[in-house]
Amino acid sequence: MKVLIVEAHSAPYRDPAFEKLASDLDGQIRILTETSIGMGAATHSEWSYRSPMEKYRKYVGKPISLSYIRYTKGYIKELLNCRPTAVVCCSFIEAILAKVICNARVVWSADTIRCGRYGKQRWNKIWLDWMYRRADAFWVPGSKSKAYFEQYVGNERPIYLGSYTDDCVNQMKKVNDSFKIRSSLRNELGISQNSFVFLFVGKLIESRNIGILLGAAERISNENQKIEILVIGEGEENYKIEEYSNKYSNVKWIPRVRRSELEKYYAIADAYVHPGEEPYSLATYEAASVGLPIVASNKVGCVADCVDDGRTGYLAEFGNTEDFYDKMICVTQGMLDQKDVLDMRDFIQNHRGPVWAAKQLEKACGL
Repeated sequence: MKVLIVEAHSAPYRDPAFEKLASDLDGQIRILTETSIGMGAATHSEWSYRSPMEKYRKYVGKPISLSYIRYTKGYIKELLNCRPTAVVCCSFIEAILAKVICNARVVWSADTIRCGRYGKQRWNKIWLDWMYRRADAFWVPGSKSKAYFEQYVGNERPIYLGSYTDDCVNQMKKVNDSFKIRSSLRNELGISQNSFVFLFVGKLIESRNIGILLGAAERISNENQKIEILVIGEGEENYKIEEYSNKYSNVKWIPRVRRSELEKYYAIADAYVHPGEEPYSLATYEAASVGLPIVASNKVGCVADCVDDGRTGYLAEFGNTEDFYDKMICVTQGMLDQKDVLDMRDFIQNHRGPVWAAKQLEKACGL
């Protein structure tokens, strides 16, 4: 076995690269998945996602509480059976066992450790320095994640990109198909055909800063501008949307959407917004990949890879409602050159798809 991949759950932003990797390596990969809850929807149950990689996948139980011993035994068994050349993981224990049992090349794959699946834990820098140096290489989503890990390993370990990569060409085809019925889709949602529509997709949690977007929406409503905002997602801050909707009508909210249906909402939209903080944000990157201009805070990780500030979108100061509103208005007034926006779309589709991501992973694995 050439590559053993350890993941918390299957996901549509990793599977396309894994599928290409399996093809390149004649099927010599195994994916060890910690949980089968929701078949890849452990963190996004609304996706109803079905992975195409099941023939390569084995489930060994989630490594928490009393399940940890069972998980570790399953992982050790796979190492002994597969004897992989490389192990892709994001756990110190997984990395050490891979080294000790089969002297495998360890590829650390994560966005950052400051947020995301690691919550609000604060690790001592000395410990992080030591832990990250157990890895031989890194495979991360984008430039911001790369810069984060470079704080610890500098140029001593190679860092490759592409760990969050969707099949954007196929996605663009679905968006184009949905665009043909854009008018009827807007009618279904009660959105005016004449409105400029901003889209946001994500969990409504504190870090997404939905209050900034609603603050901008309130000013838009008070000024009677023909702008509407479509929010897709749910979470602990649902109440903010509910309270806003009791006063204003320019925000449409859809709590849950299947992953397979997201493209039609990209087709409805004229631009995409993200007012919060996130290590990467696949939805923002996908929006750029289908040709939508972006307005995002400067604390969204993927903007380093998909937004040329002032040309393909705008970056607003994090937490500044006024600045975010101003940048949204700049987009509605046509201050961006559509050719630049489409050039970014074409670059992502032609040079940042699953083929590229799989090659990056192969290099990280030393293949």
